[in-house]
Amino acid sequence: MAAVKSAVLAALADLASADAQAWRGAREGLLEAADPDTIEAIVDALSATSWRFRANLVAVLAEIGGSAIPALESAIVHGVWYVRAAAAEALALIQGEDSFEALTPLLSDPSVGVREAVGRGLARGSAVEDPARLVERLRPFDRAQLLPFLKALRREREELYAQILSLRPDLGPGGGP
Repeated sequence: MAAVKSAVLAALADLASADAQAWRGAREGLLEAADPDTIEAIVDALSATSWRFRANLVAVLAEIGGSAIPALESAIVHGVWYVRAAAAEALALIQGEDSFEALTPLLSDPSVGVREAVGRGLARGSAVEDPARLVERLRPFDRAQLLPFLKALRREREELYAQILSLRPDLGPGGGP
């Protein structure tokens, strides 16, 4: 990684802070400086052990958007489960349903935390406007593969969950109509 500016390192430290004002300033600073080196530094910081800090990083990466995708796609194969989980959630938040192909293999990840993060990210990133389109994207996958996504969707977006089951009853409890 190229040399990261001290301002970016300071912003990352503030992003880990419990101080709301410091956190807001750090978020704004990272969003303003979202060049490739800054994005790489943010993605590298996903290896921190603090869950709250990683959640803050995911939120910033989601706001950065498309320019963070290449770094996140590299991080979803990281050796540490919580890095894969955070990267997958951020990628799903950025790409929404377009991330299904990249993230579906992680629905079978050995780590429950990764499977849950993928499900949560896909549930939050899925469009409500066109459930039929979402069901079409789900067509290649069976209920077992989609279970983390379906559980998260049921918890977080019950209306969309119900719409999906009405269009594809085999995904519901019991796996049939």
